[in-house]
Amino acid sequence: MRYVQARSFNLWPLAAINYAFAGLLALAYLLIKNINPFSCEPSIGVMGSCVGIMYFVHLMIMFQCIKRVGVGIAATVASVSAVSPVLFSWIVWQEALNTWQIAALMLVPFMMYLCRAQEDDEVQRQPANAWLAFNFIIASAISICHDIVDRIAVDQQIHYLSFLFISAGIVSVAFVCARRMHFVRASFSFGSILGLVNIAATLFGLLALLHLQSVLVFPVASSAIIIGSTLLAYVLWREKIIQRQAYGIAGCVLVIVLINIHSFID
Repeated sequence: MRYVQARSFNLWPLAAINYAFAGLLALAYLLIKNINPFSCEPSIGVMGSCVGIMYFVHLMIMFQCIKRVGVGIAATVASVSAVSPVLFSWIVWQEALNTWQIAALMLVPFMMYLCRAQEDDEVQRQPANAWLAFNFIIASAISICHDIVDRIAVDQQIHYLSFLFISAGIVSVAFVCARRMHFVRASFSFGSILGLVNIAATLFGLLALLHLQSVLVFPVASSAIIIGSTLLAYVLWREKIIQRQAYGIAGCVLVIVLINIHSFID
C-alpha cells in the first residue's frame, strides 16, 4: 500500500483486482477439490461476506493511517488487535484470563497512547488519532470473526475465505465503478500479484498452524509484521518515528507475546 502511494497509483482499482483475484483463486480451489462452494453452513457464508466488507473498510482506514502516521504505526495498531479475541472469549465464552493475559490487556491502552500521531498541530493530530482508533476497532472485529470461525467451523475455512475475498472484490469493484475510476494495466498486474500474496499468506498461515502450535504462530507472525513493516518503511521511504512511538511499538510486541506466553509456561 505504501508503494502504491509512493508511485501515485490509484489504490482502489488495484484493491478491487486484488480481492477479486484472491476470491477466484479460493473458489477455484474448492472446484478443483470437487467441493460445493455453498456446502458450508449459511452462517459461515454470511460471516465471510461481512468480513469481506470489513476488509474493504479496513483498507480505506489503513490508507488514511499510512498517509498520516506511516507504515510502522499503522501496522502496529492493526497487529495488536490480536488481543481482542482473548477479551471477546472472556466476555462471551467465559474463558478464564490468566495473569499474563490480564497484564497484556492492561498495557494495550497505554501502548496505543504511545503510538499516537506525532504532529504538533492539534488540528492535524486529532484526525490522525481518530483514524488509528478506527484501525484498531475494525482490525479487532476482523480478528474476532476469524477466531469464531476457527472455533466453530475449522473444516469450513476455505469456504469462509472464498466468501470473504469474493465479497471484498464485489464491494471494491462496485466502489470503483461508482466513482468512475479506470482499470489500467498496472491495476491488473499489481492487483493479481497482491491477490496471490493474500492467498499464499493465508495458506502458509494454515500450514503453519497444522505443524506448529498456534501460540507460536500468532505472536511470531504479528511481531514480525510490526518489526518488518517498521524497518522496511524506514529503509525504503525513510519514515521516521519518534522515541515515544518506538517505545509504543516495542510495547505492542510485548503485549502480543504476553497474551500467548502462558502456553509455554504451562
